[in-house]
Amino acid sequence: MTQGIIVRYEGEKLAKALQDFWKELLDRDIVRALLLPVEVEGGLVAPGLLTDSERVKESRVLSPYMPLNTARVLQTMTRILPPSEKVAVVLRPCELRATVELIKLKQISLDNLILISVDCLGTYPLEEYKKIMESEERAEDQLLEKLMQGEEDERIREACRSCIYPVAPWADMRIGFLGLHNEGVFLIEALTERGEEVLSKLGMESVEVGLEGREKFLEGLTAKRKEGEQRLFENQRENLRGSDKLLSALSSCINCHNCMNVCPICYCKECFFDSPTFEVEADRYLGIAKGRGAARMPADILLFHLTRMAHMATSCVACGMCEDACPMGVPVFQLFKAVGAKAQELFQYEPGKSLEEELPLATFREKELDTVQEPKI
Repeated sequence: MTQGIIVRYEGEKLAKALQDFWKELLDRDIVRALLLPVEVEGGLVAPGLLTDSERVKESRVLSPYMPLNTARVLQTMTRILPPSEKVAVVLRPCELRATVELIKLKQISLDNLILISVDCLGTYPLEEYKKIMESEERAEDQLLEKLMQGEEDERIREACRSCIYPVAPWADMRIGFLGLHNEGVFLIEALTERGEEVLSKLGMESVEVGLEGREKFLEGLTAKRKEGEQRLFENQRENLRGSDKLLSALSSCINCHNCMNVCPICYCKECFFDSPTFEVEADRYLGIAKGRGAARMPADILLFHLTRMAHMATSCVACGMCEDACPMGVPVFQLFKAVGAKAQELFQYEPGKSLEEELPLATFREKELDTVQEPKI
């Protein structure tokens, strides 16, 4: 049994029912703004901040396209000062999990924010999404129909095919529809006092509901995603393990830092790689080249990726934005997903699972990693 509210939307589509819910939040003055995916020029989707309830018809929270991780937007919005009025933020599970990590890292303030997660269908790469938009059917309807039939669309991003979090582990409120869509209902769960307060103002009260069909569906979907995750790890071991294979995979990197700029977990206000440390005069490069006989330009590519890996491995939510942003096709997602999973297993830590769970990098435990022994001399 689950504690929540079942909302029926007979005779209309799920997307329209969700738009009605966002509109009610604004019309009742429960929040003053909504940060959620909206349709932009050219039919694409991007995070938008809505204050006019009539504009919610532009919202596209089910759209299977993700231009960036919205946690990055929240970081920018709240870094200097949090909003003075209530803002509801609608996030995919990977975006919600990244937001939780940034809250722990003091990069996002929760003041006046209500975090709402929505079940995720998965997302397409940009070019694939554009092709689907040219067809008559809406991309989200096609993908939802396939999922409900137990099929996984092989065209969705690799990050989504290996994602074991179609439902966010935490949020103020969770909106669920996977496993329920054929019944013409969706579920609202309030997981915090902030979430309960919203439901109370809407005149809703949580009750125990039986969702055996949804639970069975999610178990099956998660099992398929775990198989996809294992295949990814096998590919990583085959294609990226060892210094020669790693260097070969990174050989096309042009040091543009796109992967770093879109990563929600790269949180430093001043990046080491953008600091004066790397403002080097020409003669220093000449000295390196003379010592080796030749020097790769731009320099320090391997150092850049290894430093990023060490920096954020325990908090990586495997959203895949890094690889989507790479103009050179470097398999950074596959690499970071595998390394992140190993680091998280080592510290028994699930990023984004809970605000209360302490960050491994910010916590000292005397007996942590006690299997590592000092060498005998």
